[in-house]
Amino acid sequence: MNERGGVLVTNDNGDFNAWLTTGIVGNWCEISWRQENYPALNVQVIEIAPKDLAEHIQKHFVGWTARKMNVPGVLLDMSGEIIKKGT
Repeated sequence: MNERGGVLVTNDNGDFNAWLTTGIVGNWCEISWRQENYPALNVQVIEIAPKDLAEHIQKHFVGWTARKMNVPGVLLDMSGEIIKKGT
């Protein structure tokens, strides 16, 4: 498993979320890091359709920067920042 075909988003606090494909459509390894949480690192395998993952990212990660975005449907500005729909 690697980042090919995956998603990586970061914020200004150094937090990140990554969704890596497992090779099975709709099956992702989700990795999140939140400095203020304990435990700060969370890794899990989730089942979510790419369309639904895009909607989740669009809803919960506005203002974060997309370092990799391999699911269609997430709105980004020219710098890669995730922006609200209708902006």
